[in-house]
Amino acid sequence: MPTEIQTFLFSRSESPSEVNGGDGWTDAAARAWLRDHDYKAPEADETENFLRYRQFDPARCEADSYVTLTENLPKGIQASACSVAETGRSAESGPRFREVRSLFAERPELELRIEGTAAEPRIVGYAAVWDEETELYPGYREVVRRGAFSSSIGRDDVLGLFEHRDDRLLARSSAGTLELAEDDHGLRYVMTPRPATWIREDVLEPIRRRELRGSSFGFYTIQDRVTRDEDKRGELRELLEATLIDVSPVARPAYPGTEVALRSRAGDLPALLLALRRQGLDDPQIRAAFEAGLAELPKASDSREKPETPAPRKPDPDYWKRLRAQMPPIAGGETT
Repeated sequence: MPTEIQTFLFSRSESPSEVNGGDGWTDAAARAWLRDHDYKAPEADETENFLRYRQFDPARCEADSYVTLTENLPKGIQASACSVAETGRSAESGPRFREVRSLFAERPELELRIEGTAAEPRIVGYAAVWDEETELYPGYREVVRRGAFSSSIGRDDVLGLFEHRDDRLLARSSAGTLELAEDDHGLRYVMTPRPATWIREDVLEPIRRRELRGSSFGFYTIQDRVTRDEDKRGELRELLEATLIDVSPVARPAYPGTEVALRSRAGDLPALLLALRRQGLDDPQIRAAFEAGLAELPKASDSREKPETPAPRKPDPDYWKRLRAQMPPIAGGETT
């Protein structure tokens, strides 16, 4: 069973002095941190010492499976993770994890641009394109299939945000200021933002000057499919159906083409662990994969000594060891 973060706790007393101008972890500062790291920021459950933010219903956690995570988190933050019973990759399982994907348009027809009049400008762009594979990390690719958002469009109240920030609202589908459509290229959006100085200075003018060129969308996976192709580059994840949360102009997409931001500013190793668990791998399976990778490292080292052809990029031994060291103990199992 995969292990997922169920709750974040922000300490009221053990907070870094640099947080929130020296005021520590207030509710606003904690929620901003959660949003910046692509976690849910619901209303806090407040106690005398902590602010608690649940990511999903604790009833989904297996009994006695909780572990506490503090490594690579700022001072004053701890996360509680648990083993979650796998419910399968189908629409019945419902949305579970907020994910973010970005597009840096290199083709003119997909370019982020401004249309309309000076009095009523419209932001037009594509948040996703169909059938373009992206490598999330070595050996794992992803592709968005046509129709992935057809159920969500018109059903869900989707936000148009700047840089995925809730405090930078540009448009909203329920207000009629955000239009979404699937066409031959991908997921197209049109925002009609309200007149505001920050929108003109921070969004419209940078788009006109082609300084702001990326688009992105936040979503929950409803249905996907993972297949393995030994002749290519490992596994391929196909996003078949998703619930849209927001679409956003962004300044710093991660990669050209359809690109993935596995965002974890607390460190890249926890992000990879979380990504593996989200694909249905449990901790023993991940450990076995890491053990196999570590066992191959001497062979990789030998092959680098006298390469007959330009040597491909080899795994960093320290990377694997650090990754293995950060794995929490397996509930009810042996810790190594």
